[in-house]
Amino acid sequence: MRRSQQTEQTRQKIIATVFRLFETDDYSKITIRRIAQECEMGLGTFYKYFSSKDEILLELTKRINEELKERFNEEMPQDMTASERYAHFVKIHIAVQRRFSPIESAYLIAMLSEHMSPVPELYTFDVTQILCSIIGDGIRSGEFRSDTSLEMFLQQYFIIFFGAGFMRRTVGKDNIEQLYASGEQALLLLIRTIENK
Repeated sequence: MRRSQQTEQTRQKIIATVFRLFETDDYSKITIRRIAQECEMGLGTFYKYFSSKDEILLELTKRINEELKERFNEEMPQDMTASERYAHFVKIHIAVQRRFSPIESAYLIAMLSEHMSPVPELYTFDVTQILCSIIGDGIRSGEFRSDTSLEMFLQQYFIIFFGAGFMRRTVGKDNIEQLYASGEQALLLLIRTIENK
């Protein structure tokens, strides 16, 4: 096996291990020592591949974004109205959030704890582009009001979306599905604020 392949396999093993750990533990409780132990490697070996667990978290966040883009591009029929495309996108976004919720929660907590600089474009850039495209199409077609503030709409979207994701940590396991359903409903209602009646 070539060295570059081995390097990538080791990086993937570390990332997969951290993803698994995020499913059961809080970000603050996962140490580099534990990650290295779970991967059956020494600390020095770990540091050859990543400089910190924050770097792994950012890598996982990029993967969320990539999956969201892929699913949007693969699953979004273009013959829908802007409102229908928005609703379909919300369903995709929530589905991806469900799959990666431990990582999103860890990302938000890491940023809120101020030990990690926020890099919002890692997660929000593509979502913003997709939403701007949908809303722009709706404005041009007359489906959405021409006085729509894209900036305000995006702020409201992300407040609802990240709020629901962050609340995941505070509700019991029995209530998580209800939380996602409520977040999805709130996002679906948001589009009504800009629709032409």
